[in-house]
Amino acid sequence: MPTGARGQRPVFADARHGWVWDPSARGGLLATADGGATWRRLAAAGLPPAPPVPRLLGFRDPAHGWSAVAGALYGTADGGRTWTSLPLPAPAAGQPGLGPLRVAANGRGQLVAGGQGAGSIVVTADGGATWTAAWPLPSPASNLTISRADGAASWAWSATQLQVTRDAGGHWTAVALPGWNLVRVQALDARTAWAAATVFDALGVPRWTMFSTVDGGLTWVPAITPALG
Repeated sequence: MPTGARGQRPVFADARHGWVWDPSARGGLLATADGGATWRRLAAAGLPPAPPVPRLLGFRDPAHGWSAVAGALYGTADGGRTWTSLPLPAPAAGQPGLGPLRVAANGRGQLVAGGQGAGSIVVTADGGATWTAAWPLPSPASNLTISRADGAASWAWSATQLQVTRDAGGHWTAVALPGWNLVRVQALDARTAWAAATVFDALGVPRWTMFSTVDGGLTWVPAITPALG
């Protein structure tokens, strides 16, 4: 990855096509078509000047993607070379915090407006062309992980509580946690997810552990992870 973009999180539409913001002095949007082996800088015509923080990015295929910053949303249909402004409904329009953002291959997606922890969910069913207001994040969630597969499932979580929705926030179901402190959740759909958590042993010593579920969180099994160091 180019030096200026190191430390930033790239987004990938598939195994080869990815994008990342470069917040360095040169700035701009970088793209790869070979899985990150090489990167090129895009003109990104139609986007306003880059802010001092990376923009929110989301792509559902190598051509169609979105960028959000400071309450404004932009879309591209040519892999990031050109962008157009997209209208957002209240309460998303003008919100200082937008994200996370995901649109699945089937055209359904979600965007959190107002920032995680105090946000509302807006949804799309037409590949991001139009967005409609949906529901607030469930309390006391401070994070939201949007599934990759269908754009309608999400997992809302705080350190000690986890909830899942299958209808983009219309209804939420609490998921029991066996005494963990959640660190991060990643999800494929409403049934399949991975959780990084701090687990305390019998002596009260915290241990970082990965778990996975394939039944919506009813059961969790430790994930096999490679040894580090």
